Amino acid sequence: MMNDTILVYPYNGSLYAYNVTDPSVAEPVPPENVITGDGWENPRLVTVVNGKLPGPDIIVYEGQDVVVHVKNGMRSEGTTIHWHGLPQVGTPWMDGVPYVTQCPILPGQSFTYLFKAESKGTYWWHSHVGTQRTNGLFGAFIIKERTETSTEDLILQINDWNHDMYSDMEIIKDKYRGYDGRIPWPTKRSLDNSGLHISPIHAGLINGRGRYYDTNGTDNGAPLTIFNVKLGTKYRFRVIGTSSTNSFRVSVDGHTLTVVASDGYDLDPVDVESFVINPGERFDFEIMANQPVGNYWIRGITLEKGQNHRADAILHYINASTSQPQTSRHVCTATKHAKC
Repeated sequence: MMNDTILVYPYNGSLYAYNVTDPSVAEPVPPENVITGDGWENPRLVTVVNGKLPGPDIIVYEGQDVVVHVKNGMRSEGTTIHWHGLPQVGTPWMDGVPYVTQCPILPGQSFTYLFKAESKGTYWWHSHVGTQRTNGLFGAFIIKERTETSTEDLILQINDWNHDMYSDMEIIKDKYRGYDGRIPWPTKRSLDNSGLHISPIHAGLINGRGRYYDTNGTDNGAPLTIFNVKLGTKYRFRVIGTSSTNSFRVSVDGHTLTVVASDGYDLDPVDVESFVINPGERFDFEIMANQPVGNYWIRGITLEKGQNHRADAILHYINASTSQPQTSRHVCTATKHAKC
């Protein structure tokens, strides 16, 4: 993790320059200046847009013409941008699938995407070359209705994260088999005992931030994404599954989630304790900030059997302290909560 040319490390939810020996008396580094991922301190290559992980949100109104200029600043890889979930009626050549609807944008070259924003909903954009998107080349794409609403939008992008993979290695190891030294990677199974993608993950991220947990369950104190809410106000979370392979069960401690849309389509509202989102999917849910002022965990838990990984964020009520949440997840049973 770098702040310009200065190496930083995580401690107690903040970042400090590499040469700080006592962070309790030092000035922390602003986390918005650093791509933190899960706070892993060894070097890790990322592929990002405008220096941000995730890349910039693109928010437009239904029916608008969208113009996006892309310049490929990579040195040795072509790229394209796919607009995930958009039908591209009338503009199939703007779909961003390399060698199918366009040639890749070569290093140093530029390309302009031009299409109409339709229809309303939660979508996202990402690279469609190799596994560039698993290295960070993705972002939200939201098409809104031209209607007045008092409900504020909050965007939540959740993904798995790996410390040492890049596209060619990941593809080859998945095809043949992966090893750490002479130890084969274990077979991964989901909670329903179905097989999972073989590549291991080390953490989960929400909007580009998360924490690495060691085998004892101790985290490294990396900064997390914080969603600020006001008591008595309703919010609409637009959740995007930007994972490479892993699904997550998403919940917010102490709060009921009202799911109202999926993959750009409105649903009859349904109250749930949590929901499962798979790679590429989108779910919109509404939440009332009606609990005691404080901090609450937003949780994303993978569905791996025996070794769940976490993606953490914080729901922070305005005027609450800045302390870490001490909340617990609601435990569902058949009789306790029929909609868990």
